[in-house]
Amino acid sequence: YQTVSVYDINKAPGEIEISKELFDLLSFALEMEKETEGYFNPLCFGLSTLWKNHLHPLQEGESPSLPSPEDIAEELSKIKNTDLLLSAEGGVYRAELVLKDGAPVKEKARIDLGGVAKGYAAELSKKKAEEKGWEHYYINGGNSTMVFGSKEGGDGTYSLSWKQDLPGKRLFIKNACLSTSSVSVQGVEIDGKVYSHIVNPFTGEASPSFTGVTLKGEDAGKLDAYTTALMWVEPEKREGFEKKWGVSGVYYKDGEVIEDRLLS
Repeated sequence: YQTVSVYDINKAPGEIEISKELFDLLSFALEMEKETEGYFNPLCFGLSTLWKNHLHPLQEGESPSLPSPEDIAEELSKIKNTDLLLSAEGGVYRAELVLKDGAPVKEKARIDLGGVAKGYAAELSKKKAEEKGWEHYYINGGNSTMVFGSKEGGDGTYSLSWKQDLPGKRLFIKNACLSTSSVSVQGVEIDGKVYSHIVNPFTGEASPSFTGVTLKGEDAGKLDAYTTALMWVEPEKREGFEKKWGVSGVYYKDGEVIEDRLLS
């Protein structure tokens, strides 16, 4: 079986056969789009890449800059007017990116699973550990996604701290997952505002009003999508989303806690 990736779907002119594993991941991403009311959107590749190319120019000596409103609007229109269609029949799985009827753009949006794939993979690893009956384990998805069983010795609790976002703050955890979205590592400051690759799928913005969010919950895949979404959810809606999802979070800016239902 020839391996087909997200890249292949993005460049395919029509429907393409994919593996069940990729089908499941894409289905999960669409499910997360619904759960987050669109604040997580798996079709933001073009918009995110537009910002990355301006914030991290490849040519030596070129300074970071902001995309034009026209370029942002074009990418938003692609997102709004593209559907990701999935089908499964007789053990054959297919995917296709399709422009909606009457779309004002000629190019389709493309898939970007950067806000969910790491957590999804960590959750699969957790399930494998549980199937083997392991109690003591720790899965690190590059520090932004972490999965904890119980620690050997003592009461089994892990003690964690933040490297830079919340200096001096500690979190104690076992048998749970953590996910973080933050602009502190890849963010670029321009005229006093920090911009990053984490984009708002509704407005095209790339400068959240705070530095980052860390969530605790039971499913690493969902947490990955949730933290991506919460970077753009209005403050008055955040607690409601957390309750609906059964998670708890802490939000911070410039090293200070601005909203907390996790540490307290």
